[in-house]
Amino acid sequence: EWNNKLSREMGLPLRLRRLLEILKINTVGDLVQNSEQDLLKLKFFGRKYLRYVKESLAKLGFSLKEVEE
Repeated sequence: EWNNKLSREMGLPLRLRRLLEILKINTVGDLVQNSEQDLLKLKFFGRKYLRYVKESLAKLGFSLKEVEE
């Protein structure tokens, strides 16, 4: 599942999937290499999209990268 393409089955809205494609985030593996802060820094990526991403990854047993302090 790690290298699976981000798909409709993940429940991500079409606009979000297209935005991630533009940002070269094409697989679950690409996505989990980012932290919440990384994603929120991206243009057009807000808290609503972050919630979708976190919920979809959790269903697959994954999460975003943890930020080390």
